[in-house]
Amino acid sequence: MALDGTETGCSPEDHRMKEFQTKEALPCINDDILEAIFTNIHFLVAYLDRDLNFLKVNKAYADMSGKSPEFFIGKNHFQLYPHKEKQDIFQRVVETGKPYHAFAKPFVYRDQADPGVTYWDWSLLPIKGPQDTVTSLILTLVDVTERKEAEERMNVYIKELERSNRELEEFAYVASHDLQEPLRKIQTFGELLKSQLTDALPPDAEDSLERMVRAATRMRTLIESLLTYSRITTKARPFQRVDLTAITKDALSNLDAVITQKNARIEVNALPGIEADPHQMLQLMQNLISNSLKFQKKETIPVIRIWAPTPFTSGADDAKAPSHNTLCEIRVQDNGIGFRETHLDRIFIAFQRLHGRSAYDGVGIGLAICRKIVDRHGGNITAESTPDKGSTFIVRLPFRQNRE
Repeated sequence: MALDGTETGCSPEDHRMKEFQTKEALPCINDDILEAIFTNIHFLVAYLDRDLNFLKVNKAYADMSGKSPEFFIGKNHFQLYPHKEKQDIFQRVVETGKPYHAFAKPFVYRDQADPGVTYWDWSLLPIKGPQDTVTSLILTLVDVTERKEAEERMNVYIKELERSNRELEEFAYVASHDLQEPLRKIQTFGELLKSQLTDALPPDAEDSLERMVRAATRMRTLIESLLTYSRITTKARPFQRVDLTAITKDALSNLDAVITQKNARIEVNALPGIEADPHQMLQLMQNLISNSLKFQKKETIPVIRIWAPTPFTSGADDAKAPSHNTLCEIRVQDNGIGFRETHLDRIFIAFQRLHGRSAYDGVGIGLAICRKIVDRHGGNITAESTPDKGSTFIVRLPFRQNRE
């Protein structure tokens, strides 16, 4: 006998599956299996008639109340647990035949010496008879207290993160104004002293002055790089449809001077359109191309290839675009100096350099910015490389952003 009073015995027809499903028969669920599921399922289940009297409860429900399952049979739910608001909800389900669901509802144990609040997801499922009238109800309850506590802890972390972000924005403001002003003065007056005292300065003093100006210039570059890094999150722009082929052409245009100087050959194949921050995509592609141009062997013409090895539909509209779970892949390959792949993690950390400043310009933050941009877009970045044989940077980005 099933919970709603109907027979669950299996006829020969019950063992025949529809032709479009399978030709093999599936085993029929009998009363013993249903009873085992009902008894041993971990969440609380109660079966009530339309007058809200208990017909049956499972072991978990009885254990939570400290009673036996037989204790509840025939008793009215709201005589045992008076609650006007919930009684109205139960009655409304009986009258309308519409299921009801509630999430993380608090419950206070008033009959315990140490009252405490727990939280429950609970549902009411109406069982209907031949005339489409509700004959009984199935009540299910799931204890979500731990989940609720985790959510509250998460809210605390979120507030702390928001506070930290505000402090980061304040730092960015200070760094962009208050810190850079004295550095500009050091540079300006240092250059002025050099021009005015060129013949009067002893060699050691001239060298010290030159070092001072270079140090101030480097400090300004470091601060500007930190600002760029921090603004990936603090000054982020909304996602929109972005044509990566057009973005890459803009990046090449911005790097035109160095490309001409190095006589570089750059091949760009068709790239997909994705949902992204267009400004950050420009930063990403420009930094990757600039990195390939910079780390080249002497007397070597840079050859850079940019392509998407995974198939995609060029120019697909949003309705036909792949989901946020689908990643496109973009590769940037060069014939540069390469690196040992044991250093792969280091190259994406801010200010971590594999080579001295005298060998290659820069402060070592370009690839760190790339990784932060890719992380913000829900993707990943890695590289394949062999010393003296070049590198291939591999970027994977979702076609569409997860709105959730």
